[in-house]
Amino acid sequence: MQEAKSLLSIRDQVKGMPVDNAILLMAEKAARLLLQGYREAHPEWEDDKTPIDDLASWLGLYVETFHPEDYAAGTFGFMDPDEGEDLVWLCRDLKETLRRFTLAHEIGHAILHCQNGRRLNELSE
Repeated sequence: MQEAKSLLSIRDQVKGMPVDNAILLMAEKAARLLLQGYREAHPEWEDDKTPIDDLASWLGLYVETFHPEDYAAGTFGFMDPDEGEDLVWLCRDLKETLRRFTLAHEIGHAILHCQNGRRLNELSE
């Protein structure tokens, strides 16, 4: 799997790069690898719209909601990178576009930062 090999060497590729560029490059490669893995596991998926909720489930993530007044204004979603519970929290009153964006953002955290990169390693195998 060429993409996996390039992702595994990403740390070598980004040495000396400004931090923002390195993070962006790593996130883009992880997203491509994730979608490639999902597509291989779900060959029936032909739609251009990413099935973000199915993608979360496929990764073993659970999604729960919180009331907008429970957290500071502007908190749309989060997950605790130190917890092993695979739980994504989303604000329950989000419009669909913002909900999908926020869930995708949290999936990125789950892949890149949670559980010592376990999901990223699994996708790279």
